[in-house]
Amino acid sequence: MPSFAIIPGRALDRNDPVIPCLGLELMSNSGVYGIPGFDEDRLAFLDHAYKHGETSWDTSDKYGDSEDHLGTWIAENPEKRMNTFFATKFGMKSSTVEKKINIDSTPEYCHEAIESSLERLGFPYVYLFFVHSLDKVKSVGKKAQTMVELKNASKIRYLGLSECSAESWRRAGRRARELGIAIVCYGPLGNGFVGGELRSCDDVTKPRDSRGVLPWLSGDNLDHNLGGFNRLSDFAEEKRITMGQLALAWLLTQGDDIFLSRERLRLKEEKAIPKLSSSVVGGRFQNMTGYALAHTPKLPSIALYAIHVIADTSNVFPQ
Repeated sequence: MPSFAIIPGRALDRNDPVIPCLGLELMSNSGVYGIPGFDEDRLAFLDHAYKHGETSWDTSDKYGDSEDHLGTWIAENPEKRMNTFFATKFGMKSSTVEKKINIDSTPEYCHEAIESSLERLGFPYVYLFFVHSLDKVKSVGKKAQTMVELKNASKIRYLGLSECSAESWRRAGRRARELGIAIVCYGPLGNGFVGGELRSCDDVTKPRDSRGVLPWLSGDNLDHNLGGFNRLSDFAEEKRITMGQLALAWLLTQGDDIFLSRERLRLKEEKAIPKLSSSVVGGRFQNMTGYALAHTPKLPSIALYAIHVIADTSNVFPQ
């Protein structure tokens, strides 16, 4: 398998492949944060990302027409496909009758979803296939076994778990680091919050911006959470870095098995992040302990919402 890393990379598992430690979430390029742009502009964005070494892309069958759009890019750039690491997800089904999203990660839907994704992408396999959200019908192990079937059928190379509870996470990968399983942090810039894009509820009220339904970005909660942000922003300013750089660099210091999938592309800022993360020493954040992060209203599994566990489950779930 080729190395996908042009910008600094890390090994996805103990053997291969090496992919960029800073991945690109395609949700914001697909209309989830508002009405999407023109197709030619969105394709140009992917070309721009590829040109600058952003070769690890994360999408989902629930990100609007993202998979179809990515399939168009693949068809127009077949020579670049083998140098680009794609991940997609399944587990959310829209109901036009009930007008809501139903969680379905059953084995039956898993098989149905991968076939649909491969058809949209126009490629015989995906490198990484996530369970986007877990239902409560089957155990995590049963879901993983189903995905191993897809791996054995050469339809996926790696599989991952997303939005699982702490208990499920421990069962599925209680020896994750000993087994060489990687962790991908979803939304490390807080859906635009950490990057400085969201400062009032008005910032998430444009048509089709799904962030307006997030409790921690709504009403008084947003104002309250800005208190913690502003204090951390002061700290970043003292270090002459942006808040985005601070957040991403801190996450990268949490282990060599950490990968980030962020929603925005700010190449000038991000080129400095690997260097920033390597310069962290023990006492660097001591002056933050007086305020840390502002307390936020309790949300179900808020920490785990940001964690994807990538595993070669032939090691985790023996057949």
